[in-house]
Amino acid sequence: MKLVPYFLQKKETPNLVVYRLTLFLMEGGKSLWEIGSETNEKVIQTEYLQENGFYTSSIEKLGDLYFAHLDPQRTSLKSFYTWEEIQESQDKKREDCFRTFTFCFEQPHEKLWFHSDICEQPFDGRKETPYALFQGLKNHCYKKV
Repeated sequence: MKLVPYFLQKKETPNLVVYRLTLFLMEGGKSLWEIGSETNEKVIQTEYLQENGFYTSSIEKLGDLYFAHLDPQRTSLKSFYTWEEIQESQDKKREDCFRTFTFCFEQPHEKLWFHSDICEQPFDGRKETPYALFQGLKNHCYKKV
Protein backbone atom coordinates (compact mmCIF):
# COMPACT_ATOMS: atom_id res chain seq x y z
CA MET A 1 0.00 0.00 0.00
CA LYS A 2 1.06 3.58 -0.63
CA LEU A 3 0.17 6.75 1.24
CA VAL A 4 -0.18 10.01 -0.71
CA PRO A 5 -0.43 13.09 1.55
CA TYR A 6 -1.40 16.09 -0.59
CA PHE A 7 -2.74 19.60 -0.94
CA LEU A 8 -4.85 20.50 -3.99
CA GLN A 9 -5.56 24.06 -5.02
CA LYS A 10 -7.78 25.22 -7.89
CA LYS A 11 -7.88 28.63 -9.55
CA GLU A 12 -10.27 29.55 -12.35
CA THR A 13 -10.32 32.28 -14.97
CA PRO A 14 -12.80 32.62 -17.84
CA ASN A 15 -10.37 30.73 -20.12
CA LEU A 16 -8.36 28.43 -17.83
CA VAL A 17 -8.57 26.19 -14.79
CA VAL A 18 -5.24 25.75 -13.00
CA TYR A 19 -4.67 23.02 -10.43
CA ARG A 20 -1.63 22.88 -8.13
CA LEU A 21 -1.13 19.43 -6.67
CA THR A 22 1.42 19.35 -3.86
CA LEU A 23 2.45 15.81 -2.86
CA PHE A 24 4.57 14.62 0.06
CA LEU A 25 7.08 12.24 -1.51
CA MET A 26 9.92 10.06 -0.29
CA GLU A 27 13.49 9.50 -1.55
CA GLY A 28 14.13 13.02 -2.77
CA GLY A 29 10.67 13.56 -4.20
CA LYS A 30 10.77 10.50 -6.45
CA SER A 31 8.80 7.83 -4.57
CA LEU A 32 5.44 7.35 -2.93
CA TRP A 33 5.26 6.61 0.81
CA GLU A 34 5.23 2.84 1.40
CA ILE A 35 2.95 1.69 4.24
CA GLY A 36 1.95 -1.73 5.54
CA SER A 37 -0.62 -3.72 3.59
CA GLU A 38 -2.59 -4.59 6.74
CA THR A 39 -3.70 -1.09 7.68
CA ASN A 40 -6.79 1.09 7.97
CA GLU A 41 -7.63 4.79 8.15
CA LYS A 42 -7.28 4.98 11.94
CA VAL A 43 -3.78 3.46 11.85
CA ILE A 44 -2.82 5.76 8.97
CA GLN A 45 -4.07 8.81 10.90
CA THR A 46 -2.24 8.01 14.13
CA GLU A 47 0.87 5.99 13.23
CA TYR A 48 1.80 7.56 9.91
CA LEU A 49 0.28 11.02 9.60
CA GLN A 50 -0.16 12.64 13.03
CA GLU A 51 3.05 11.07 14.33
CA ASN A 52 4.90 12.88 11.53
CA GLY A 53 3.12 16.25 11.87
CA PHE A 54 0.44 15.77 9.19
CA TYR A 55 -3.21 16.58 9.86
CA THR A 56 -5.90 15.64 7.36
CA SER A 57 -9.33 16.80 6.37
CA SER A 58 -10.07 13.42 4.74
CA ILE A 59 -8.56 10.11 3.67
CA GLU A 60 -9.76 8.26 0.55
CA LYS A 61 -8.72 4.80 -0.63
CA LEU A 62 -8.35 4.22 -4.36
CA GLY A 63 -6.92 0.83 -5.33
CA ASP A 64 -3.72 0.33 -3.35
CA LEU A 65 -3.36 4.06 -2.65
CA TYR A 66 -4.54 6.05 0.36
CA PHE A 67 -4.94 9.73 -0.51
CA ALA A 68 -4.64 11.93 2.60
CA HIS A 69 -5.99 15.44 1.95
CA LEU A 70 -3.91 17.59 4.29
CA ASP A 71 -5.40 20.37 6.37
CA PRO A 72 -3.32 23.48 5.51
CA GLN A 73 -4.30 25.22 8.76
CA ARG A 74 -2.94 22.44 11.00
CA THR A 75 -0.09 20.98 8.92
CA SER A 76 2.99 23.21 9.06
CA LEU A 77 4.77 23.17 5.70
CA LYS A 78 7.73 24.93 7.31
CA SER A 79 8.51 21.69 9.17
CA PHE A 80 9.30 19.88 5.90
CA TYR A 81 11.68 20.26 2.99
CA THR A 82 10.41 21.38 -0.39
CA TRP A 83 11.53 19.96 -3.73
CA GLU A 84 13.38 23.19 -4.45
CA GLU A 85 15.33 23.04 -1.18
CA ILE A 86 16.59 19.50 -1.71
CA GLN A 87 17.66 20.29 -5.28
CA GLU A 88 19.95 23.03 -3.97
CA SER A 89 21.93 20.77 -1.63
CA GLN A 90 23.90 17.58 -2.26
CA ASP A 91 23.36 16.56 1.38
CA LYS A 92 19.58 16.57 1.03
CA LYS A 93 19.11 14.77 -2.31
CA ARG A 94 17.43 11.75 -0.66
CA GLU A 95 15.27 13.66 1.85
CA ASP A 96 11.48 13.38 1.87
CA CYS A 97 9.82 16.55 0.63
CA PHE A 98 6.77 18.34 -0.69
CA ARG A 99 6.75 18.61 -4.48
CA THR A 100 4.26 20.65 -6.53
CA PHE A 101 2.88 19.77 -9.96
CA THR A 102 0.78 22.20 -12.02
CA PHE A 103 -1.93 21.28 -14.52
CA CYS A 104 -3.70 23.80 -16.77
CA PHE A 105 -6.99 23.10 -18.52
CA GLU A 106 -8.94 25.14 -21.06
CA GLN A 107 -12.46 26.23 -20.12
CA PRO A 108 -15.31 25.37 -20.44
CA HIS A 109 -14.74 21.60 -20.64
CA GLU A 110 -11.40 21.40 -18.82
CA LYS A 111 -9.45 20.07 -21.80
CA LEU A 112 -5.80 19.57 -20.77
CA TRP A 113 -3.85 22.53 -22.09
CA PHE A 114 -0.49 22.30 -20.31
CA HIS A 115 1.58 20.27 -17.87
CA SER A 116 5.30 19.63 -17.84
CA ASP A 117 6.88 16.37 -19.04
CA ILE A 118 7.82 15.54 -15.44
CA CYS A 119 4.11 14.99 -14.78
CA GLU A 120 4.21 11.93 -17.07
CA GLN A 121 7.27 10.27 -15.49
CA PRO A 122 6.43 7.34 -13.20
CA PHE A 123 7.49 7.38 -9.58
CA ASP A 124 10.33 4.99 -8.71
CA GLY A 125 9.15 1.40 -8.95
CA ARG A 126 5.56 2.36 -9.76
CA LYS A 127 3.29 2.75 -12.73
CA GLU A 128 1.70 5.92 -11.34
CA THR A 129 2.70 9.33 -12.63
CA PRO A 130 1.89 12.68 -11.03
CA TYR A 131 -0.76 13.21 -13.72
CA ALA A 132 -2.34 9.79 -13.05
CA LEU A 133 -2.53 10.60 -9.33
CA PHE A 134 -4.13 13.94 -10.14
CA GLN A 135 -6.69 12.27 -12.42
CA GLY A 136 -7.51 9.74 -9.70
CA LEU A 137 -8.05 12.49 -7.16
CA LYS A 138 -10.09 14.65 -9.50
CA ASN A 139 -12.27 11.87 -10.90
CA HIS A 140 -12.76 9.55 -7.94
CA CYS A 141 -12.01 11.26 -4.65
CA TYR A 142 -12.96 14.89 -5.25
CA LYS A 143 -15.53 15.21 -7.99
CA LYS A 144 -16.47 18.58 -6.48
CA VAL A 145 -12.96 19.99 -7.12
